[in-house]
Amino acid sequence: MLNTNRHSTFEFQLSDGQRRYVDYAWLNDLNQNGVWFVTRTKTNMIFKVVESKPTDRTRGHICDQTIYLKTQAGSKYQGKLRRITYRDPDTNKRLTFLTNRFDLATQTICDLYKARWKVELFFKTLKQHLRIKKFLGTSANAVKAQIMVALIAYLLVQILRFQLKTSISIVDAMAVIGTLLLLKQPLSILLGELPNVNRHPIGLQLSFNL
Repeated sequence: MLNTNRHSTFEFQLSDGQRRYVDYAWLNDLNQNGVWFVTRTKTNMIFKVVESKPTDRTRGHICDQTIYLKTQAGSKYQGKLRRITYRDPDTNKRLTFLTNRFDLATQTICDLYKARWKVELFFKTLKQHLRIKKFLGTSANAVKAQIMVALIAYLLVQILRFQLKTSISIVDAMAVIGTLLLLKQPLSILLGELPNVNRHPIGLQLSFNL
């Protein structure tokens, strides 16, 4: 999940295809704090259409509407929403999205929701590879600074792997550099090919001189 403002990126609500969980009060908080979001709708959502834009059904755009929520739960969201219904050409599934972004093209909103998996994979990669075991500071700025430092280190190691054309994994490369950081050796040697070690060599025999 990305918490951000209107000048950087987007906020994605990852909803389950069956449950379609939507918290209107939370979406209202996001909107009031200047955060953009794209989420799936509930199947029982009741709303009033105040504007309907023309769409290109040949691209799977079924509708693009400006709406207001009418239920008691929907009253927790103050203001208008954009409702887009889209038929995915790859899966032929009909998907309906809610967003507070009105200036983007219909297809762009659909692409943003589809790209949510890339956002999730990005954070999964950071969690696996950055290995931030503890924070030296606990304030918001301190945590952000430490994450950025770890991210910069990760990217630098990736650049080195690319330039040296080594087959060592990013995990092994970061482990080698972290362990031998003060060793005066060229990085091309430190990130050279690691030897293949067989823990149980076939045909290994022990001989004892008695």
